[in-house]
Amino acid sequence: MPTFVCKFNKNYEVFLKDVYEYVVENFAKDFNLSVLNKIEIVPSLPCSSDGRIEVTNILLSKRLYDLLPTLDLDLLIDNNDFNLIVSTLYHELCHLNEQTILPNIHAICNRDDIDIDYFVAQFWIEYIVETKTNAVFKRNKSKFCDDIAINEWKINKADYNTQNTTNYFYLIKVLPYALAYCHNEKSGYVVRIKNPIVRNMVVELYDAISNIQDKYPVDDMNSLNEIKRIFFTYQKTFFE
Repeated sequence: MPTFVCKFNKNYEVFLKDVYEYVVENFAKDFNLSVLNKIEIVPSLPCSSDGRIEVTNILLSKRLYDLLPTLDLDLLIDNNDFNLIVSTLYHELCHLNEQTILPNIHAICNRDDIDIDYFVAQFWIEYIVETKTNAVFKRNKSKFCDDIAINEWKINKADYNTQNTTNYFYLIKVLPYALAYCHNEKSGYVVRIKNPIVRNMVVELYDAISNIQDKYPVDDMNSLNEIKRIFFTYQKTFFE
């Protein structure tokens, strides 16, 4: 059992333990969570995220918890914000479980040097985890996906820090969530993508994903070479 922490609200701390037990019992009973050390609710997370992994800890933003009308779990089963809390925690637990399935690919994301392999590994991990999460929960990411589709993506840089639509690496960061969410309607999603370069890139990524998923699980970066090729190719295309 992990440690549950909320330094600014002890009621949230007690509630978090109940949520964890609810998620594990109902959705994640078969997960390997042996590495999980701590789950902590914090005031906020970068990029307005609701959850993230830090080594063997899970950090959760208080945003959704502040929206709850009560902390009585039995009264929250049909509450949309509670269900987002549940799916977010499941998503992060799924990340920890995947670390035990694909340790070598995850190790790429834990290196000090951030390079193209880092983005390839991160893309694949996020796609797998989001796909598995969406198979269990109906997470409404329509606006998120539509924002990616209708944006002009005026790419003029490729750096590791800029979190906006002028940065190629930011595009790579957000695409796995949209592709996972829209997988069952990928043809319809592709035609909505405004930028023709992004549209062609998404088509190629879907083809590569289909081939790799047939071999899952494979814990070898060489299995992701087609994704790496696509990332290199379209980086050059954006900057021609």
